[in-house]
Amino acid sequence: MDANPNFTDTTTPELEQSITSLTANLNAAAFEQLMMIAEFDTRQGWCEEGVRSCAHWLNWRCGVSLNAAREKLRVAHALQNLPKTREAFASGRLSYSKARAITRVGTEDNEECLLSFARYGSASQLEKSVRLYRRQYVGENGEIVTPLEAERQAAMRQRESRLLDTRWDEHGCLEIRARLTPEQGAVVLKALEAAVHSLKDAEAESQLKEPPKIEETYQDLLDGAHTSSAHQHRRADALMLMAGQSLGSNSTITNSDDRYQVVVHVDSQVLAGEAQHFPNGKPDCYIEKEVALSVETARRLSCSCKIVTALTNGSEPLSIGRSARAIPTGMRRALAIRDGRCMFPGCDCNRHLDAHHIQHWSSGGETSLHNLVEVCHYHHVKLHEGGYSVQRLSTGELKFYKPDGSKLSDTPAPMKSDDPLQPGDSEAWFWNGDSMDYDVATYSIANATRVTPL
Repeated sequence: MDANPNFTDTTTPELEQSITSLTANLNAAAFEQLMMIAEFDTRQGWCEEGVRSCAHWLNWRCGVSLNAAREKLRVAHALQNLPKTREAFASGRLSYSKARAITRVGTEDNEECLLSFARYGSASQLEKSVRLYRRQYVGENGEIVTPLEAERQAAMRQRESRLLDTRWDEHGCLEIRARLTPEQGAVVLKALEAAVHSLKDAEAESQLKEPPKIEETYQDLLDGAHTSSAHQHRRADALMLMAGQSLGSNSTITNSDDRYQVVVHVDSQVLAGEAQHFPNGKPDCYIEKEVALSVETARRLSCSCKIVTALTNGSEPLSIGRSARAIPTGMRRALAIRDGRCMFPGCDCNRHLDAHHIQHWSSGGETSLHNLVEVCHYHHVKLHEGGYSVQRLSTGELKFYKPDGSKLSDTPAPMKSDDPLQPGDSEAWFWNGDSMDYDVATYSIANATRVTPL
């Protein structure tokens, strides 16, 4: 394919025909890719790479974002039960966007109805019809329910889906994304309103010469429809005020009581791999009440937990040393600066990371930057209980190995496209720009599912 194609000599009708034909071709190719993904996931071909899931494998090997990868997997598996949708998709007549919408509610009973909406409507109209249908008629387990029952279950889903997520963006600012139930959202908005009024009073005191202007600004601020920069800035300031008030009224309590600590008991020789046996039928590595624990699990935990040395005479403790961190705080910060993310191939996790000893300290490994690597908790388990291993070369490069000893590739293979796609079926579907009656659409989908909605 020419990297700089020139279409100046192509007529507009020819260009239009080429675009629609290529789109149909791409639709057919997208269907084939989804079927391959479904089979690859069924075989669990991604397991050998040490990744968390097929979605993570797609993210690493194919450059697909995690959210998009998870959605591709969902659609790929859902299509297995929709033969008519598969046929339309495979021929290139159905786009991925429309197929994705159909798979959210599609069954063998109603897919003909959904395909008719796909044929005569736009992708956005189909998606909205599906969304409204799910809200009004679909219960938690996919069954058809009355609108009243759907409303009750929707309220439960609202509560179960509440969240608050944060991330630092490319400009160094904190982004906060929250999903709250209606009543929680109302409380938060009231708190924001109160904080806004507090800011209003403070500003009014400092600008007594222009109180009407201040009042007008804050009245606009309290209007939910207002979207000016001043409005957004003041709401951010109000959130900051709320956080400051919360911290000011609640003292931070650090509780180091032993009853809040999990204690792992393990013999030093067992931890170093020099001995492993069960004296008197009791485990050498255990937590409370002598519940046995894997030695590899103890090694993973000791990478970053507090270590307490106890001198014993048999089972009788003679002296217990003071706890000390395996990794000093300063070294942990330096490690975060150097790595800053999970270093396991194919993983881009950069939060809540563990520090892993490449050569375990119980086997003579040092607690040094050269002997440490940051990994996420999932891959920390893989490097201990999972049988994977890592080695740092003299150049500082990391090499990861599978449980069978073979090297794990640290870079994805280049994607190739040796065979040009064959021209697809360019049959046009027939949306003519009309609006859609969504009440009729949702009722039709429910009725096609062979359960008359109430």
